[in-house]
Amino acid sequence: MILEHASDTRRLPLSQFRPLGMATREASYMGPVCETEQGLVQWVKVPALLDERVRELLYDAEASDG
Repeated sequence: MILEHASDTRRLPLSQFRPLGMATREASYMGPVCETEQGLVQWVKVPALLDERVRELLYDAEASDG
């Protein structure tokens, strides 16, 4: 995955994350947040980034290429 504006990778304890406080169907990939010295870090639910239809299209195309 390529993430814009990401400058490093961190491992943070699950216990430090708190619910976002809002939920939308359009952004179901947005997970809890953790406050760090550098600002907020948001957990992104990678499997939720693509819906089932898009995953099928991508993986079918990948299988066809190889």
